[in-house]
Amino acid sequence: MGSLQPIYRASPTKRARNRRSIYSFQQRSLIDPVIEVFNGPSLDMSCERRDATTVPTQAFSLFNSELSLDLALAFGARLQTETSDVTKQIERAFQLALGRPPSNEEKELVGQHLSEMTRYYKQNPPPARQERPPAELSITSELTGENVRFKAAPPPWKYENNLSANEVSAETRALADVALVLFNSNEFAYMH
Repeated sequence: MGSLQPIYRASPTKRARNRRSIYSFQQRSLIDPVIEVFNGPSLDMSCERRDATTVPTQAFSLFNSELSLDLALAFGARLQTETSDVTKQIERAFQLALGRPPSNEEKELVGQHLSEMTRYYKQNPPPARQERPPAELSITSELTGENVRFKAAPPPWKYENNLSANEVSAETRALADVALVLFNSNEFAYMH
């Protein structure tokens, strides 16, 4: 109450931020941003069972969020370090993401997409990474009702950035596009 602290702040180190988690701390009065995007249940009441819902924010978030783009870029970089053979990269991407080899048609389509996007990315280099500006906060005085705006002080720790598009090759960015599609396939999203 009355705090100027942000509701959510990502862990500053990649080691703490990029890990699997079964359990996470959940404060009842603050819904996790990811759960909110996926139409999570109200935290005010117990919810033993809900009908499945699909909301537009899911697709927008899974294709356009900073997290999805960062993970796809890291996946593309991993494929690049494992092998330089494009066919083997495609096979490895399917094996890691979907647990199966790609069909011949999938290999052909992905191979065409990789060559087109590699050409495109070579002609259109990404912009340099933009540093995040300090957050602008506001608070309303309980006594006067005056709204006061100010820039937040930078955090006292150094934030470790994930890979950026301008730090990797055009081939890696093309592989990241493929990874993003695989991550958003029903086959990846739903366990059988």
